[in-house]
Amino acid sequence: MLGLLIKDFYNLKKQLLWYIVIIIIFNILSLNINNIAFSATIGVLVAVSVPLSAIAYEEKDGWQKFAIASGISTESITGEKYLLGIICAVVCDIFYLFVLIFLNTEHILEEFFIPVCIQIISLSTLLPLIFKFGVEKGRVLMIFALILLLSIFVFLMNYLDSIIFTIGILFIILLIIYSLSVFIISFIVSIKFFNNKKH
Repeated sequence: MLGLLIKDFYNLKKQLLWYIVIIIIFNILSLNINNIAFSATIGVLVAVSVPLSAIAYEEKDGWQKFAIASGISTESITGEKYLLGIICAVVCDIFYLFVLIFLNTEHILEEFFIPVCIQIISLSTLLPLIFKFGVEKGRVLMIFALILLLSIFVFLMNYLDSIIFTIGILFIILLIIYSLSVFIISFIVSIKFFNNKKH
């Protein structure tokens, strides 16, 4: 799997530089306007966009068929894309945590873990769509799904803000458990979709 990661980082090296610049800009904006929204949102977009770009390269070059013929397991091929998304999310989360600490927010645990879980849920929702329908068809569905997820997130934060911050740690624990459950189910579904595409 390490070899697959190195391959994707090499293919995406130019794009990754732009992503790093965008991450820095979004975090600077959050610091300048004293609002964590930009910093929190970029993590979701990067966690989803980078694996999508990697899969697009593979589909364009027909690499996945070559990988399967070479004996690379389906679990490794699909799992590496999840790992790639998580690595990108972690990079964004480090910047995000710095912003939270610098801005000295009141509910730092809640405001950190909620966007992190949204990243995991978004990645887990969208990758099976890409493995099922491919990048071109999946991209349209991904946009609608991402808009829906972000809309739900904004709605919950607007209308359940007081409840979320009242129950605090309990909410975070439940959200983490839910996110990890969705992640595991998503991985299993993606493997099934990928296997179906092979035949």
